[in-house]
Amino acid sequence: MGDCSDFIERAKASSVRSHGEIIGRLVVDTKTGDILFVPSDINHPEFTAAHMGKDVTYLKQHPADFTRFVGANSTIVNGIVTEVFVGVSGLETVLLLRKKPFHTKEEVNAAREMLMDCLLRAGVPLSPTLRIRVVYV
Repeated sequence: MGDCSDFIERAKASSVRSHGEIIGRLVVDTKTGDILFVPSDINHPEFTAAHMGKDVTYLKQHPADFTRFVGANSTIVNGIVTEVFVGVSGLETVLLLRKKPFHTKEEVNAAREMLMDCLLRAGVPLSPTLRIRVVYV
């Protein structure tokens, strides 16, 4: 299953926000359970395609090959995860032009469960008012 060790630090490194807000940019591989951190210098589609040894053109031409990858993000305030958002990212934005719906509800729900399980197993600090938002697209 996914590795959430050093989650806060890895999320900080993936964040592209410049005004102090930390948004960890993630992709959940629902086939392997891996939680992948999207580097701050690349977008979700390019990252996911490269992870599979492909490019974005291939991704756009073969969207069914990528439905197992579900975009997600986490908001972190003062070292505590305050929100988890699963089901939409730049990956889904690009691929929705090719295949609708892009993910099944089962894939999105599995991604949510895998991410939350990973956070809990790793002891990542979670807000008592943690918001979990799920989008099916």
